[in-house]
Amino acid sequence: MKNRGGILICTTVLTILLGMSVVTENAKADTVATADQSVLSEQTTSTTPNEPVTNPVTTDQQRSNPVDDALTVPTPEVGQQPGGNWNIYPSSATPQDNYFYYVNQDWLLKHANDQGTDNYSIMENKTDNNLEKDLSDISSGNKSADSATKQAADYYQKYLTTLNSKKPDIQSFKKDIQEIDSMKDYSDLNSNMEELINGNLNTPFLITAEPVLTNNLKNRLTFSVTSATNKLPTLGSDDEAIATRDLYYENMPKLFRMLGFDEVKTKEILDNALTFADLISRNSDSSLVDKDPGYKQNIVSISDFENHFSNVDFLQYISNSFPSATDIRIDDPTFYDNYNNILSKPNFEKMKDWMLVSDVLDNYYVFGKTGKGAVQNLVQEASDTNEGQALDATSDGFRTILSKYYAENNLNGKTTNRIESLVDNIISAYKDNIQDNSWLSNSGKTQVLNKLSKINVKIGGPTEIKGVDDFSSIKFSKDASIYDWDKQIDQYIGQSVEKDFTTTNEKGMWTMASYEANANYNPTENSITIPAGLLQDPIYSESDSDSQIYGSIGAIIGHELSHAFDNNGSKYDENGNYRDTWTVAVRAKFDELTQKMVDEYNGIKFDYLVENGQQTLGENIADNGGLNVALQVAKSLSDFDAKEFFSAYAANSRMIPGYYVESDYATDEHTIGPIRINVALQNIDDFYTTYNIKPGDAMWLDPSKRVRIW
Repeated sequence: MKNRGGILICTTVLTILLGMSVVTENAKADTVATADQSVLSEQTTSTTPNEPVTNPVTTDQQRSNPVDDALTVPTPEVGQQPGGNWNIYPSSATPQDNYFYYVNQDWLLKHANDQGTDNYSIMENKTDNNLEKDLSDISSGNKSADSATKQAADYYQKYLTTLNSKKPDIQSFKKDIQEIDSMKDYSDLNSNMEELINGNLNTPFLITAEPVLTNNLKNRLTFSVTSATNKLPTLGSDDEAIATRDLYYENMPKLFRMLGFDEVKTKEILDNALTFADLISRNSDSSLVDKDPGYKQNIVSISDFENHFSNVDFLQYISNSFPSATDIRIDDPTFYDNYNNILSKPNFEKMKDWMLVSDVLDNYYVFGKTGKGAVQNLVQEASDTNEGQALDATSDGFRTILSKYYAENNLNGKTTNRIESLVDNIISAYKDNIQDNSWLSNSGKTQVLNKLSKINVKIGGPTEIKGVDDFSSIKFSKDASIYDWDKQIDQYIGQSVEKDFTTTNEKGMWTMASYEANANYNPTENSITIPAGLLQDPIYSESDSDSQIYGSIGAIIGHELSHAFDNNGSKYDENGNYRDTWTVAVRAKFDELTQKMVDEYNGIKFDYLVENGQQTLGENIADNGGLNVALQVAKSLSDFDAKEFFSAYAANSRMIPGYYVESDYATDEHTIGPIRINVALQNIDDFYTTYNIKPGDAMWLDPSKRVRIW
């Protein structure tokens, strides 16, 4: 099954989550706000590395201490930088040396051999295990649930049974593959376009529906690159590329053989697919997709769009599916401009073979044990347990249904009330801060306060299932294959999105999984979401003191609110439309302050990683604002304990880094956890008085270099 937005869903252009981030283009990954849109995940995407976690570098200092060796980060010999001293062992750290090490030393020692582990991955593993057991019990009848959850549980069990099968049912998939293979020219592609787009099959283009950036109550079509989930190997000459291609040629024939292709034909298909994938890569520019959405809105009329293509005819598809559409946004202008060269008549067979291979790769699970074994080293998700894969697939299709179930069974009213109170107190303090702000003009304060007062707060999970998430009309046959079930879901979603294209978009819909250990701010809705999955130990416990609560979940809430006023979120108005309401003078002052923050983080060295202050600016602004406002509220408590507050904050981002984790952070929007904690605290004056930190201490930062924006 394609991920939800792989077919035409897009209720959100941009969603920001709270910690480690991933930009996904919809493909069996968490879509949060749906569809093949850029999704900026914020804080708690697990730090589990994409590569083996063996650290290839061991220093002499590390060898000398077998207990702490995995935890010591060698810092280059440079002048004192923000972030503390990383040339010490956690067990000997003091607040003056390295606060992250000082607070988390016991946890770091416990997990010393678990590179890639952090608080959030541990929480999510626990949640996933519980959900897997619940779904299994519900499907077998050992646990009761409503009909929607029972349907999701049956899907989970069907998917899991397929993965475990030595003789899976591939007949429906085989039939679709044969139909693709039988295409003779572009006229065949054109006549089958609606079935391809709304079904479970890949095309070298994607047409989605999304809210209009400047008027999110209305929808607009978007044209972008390829609907395939998993990328094919590249034609690169480096060792990794060669090794991946070797695995591709060794294993993919096993699956094509099951589909009835002979060895010679398969080799030709595999060759053509790589050539076409390379052609797409060389004639597109994904860097434009992730830019500020206001960078350049490439909008063309439907008639100009339809006339742009030589061989591919979108006229009938758009006329039938979206007859009211008047224009379309071009996600990647480079791809659009080169499209006729990519899909030229001489390239038809290559395109068709790319479709065959990408469909087989994306639907490997329908081949059962053989399929998983074949793509083990080609598809990242295939390295997960069968239960984990089945849960991820179920989450892709039944996210809102599972979210309602999880929240109802894992969040009590007492916790909800406490979090609601925290949110109210933090928003109130934020308003006070804006009133006292020294750099905003009066009109600027009015605009910020107006937006702050209209932020929609969602806590826990959805309370109802409606619209495109309501699968009650879908009847699954027990005798059908998992592929058949996926097609039913995809076709239903595609038809629903087509039907709803002209309706006014409903705001406040729950789009984030309630079982995520995460939180988000959605600028296109001006909303924050605090899901039930985040409200568990160690981030939240009913037994925690108020000081601890504000240092932990309170700072997270403040972080999400601050995203409304970071370098990206501040360009959306109170209704979530892309409209900069600030004056030129206010924007200039804000840019001046944020440049100080860029300079503060830029160039900080952490083991293999060098921080990029511009790349991480939005998250650093949110950390700074969230920590300040949470501290402000906490200090008003009669029993406030500063050490409890700061230590709870430092425990939020506990993690065991390593080479591959740090490599991921090199392109991430977030500062790596240890640096993230220490530098955020170095900007807080109360932190210095609480721990008697003085000039010359590694955790000291001169007052002139401390930054506060909100």
